[in-house]
Amino acid sequence: MHKRRILIVDDEPGFIRLLKLNVERAGRYRVWEETDSTKAVDAALKLMPDLNLLDFVMPKTDGANLAREIRAIS
Repeated sequence: MHKRRILIVDDEPGFIRLLKLNVERAGRYRVWEETDSTKAVDAALKLMPDLNLLDFVMPKTDGANLAREIRAIS
């Protein structure tokens, strides 16, 4: 079975761990994480995830801008 790829971008590592644990528990997903929003676009291009889960409040950029950047280059 092909596992769907999910990229989680959040500046809080504890939240990422909790979300990753719960998503992977389903057994159908492979999860990558990124805590630095400035590296998230590169990670999305490299991984080509099926789903990006983006925090909307981050220090360097917000999730809405990040989503626009990812859409524009993918």
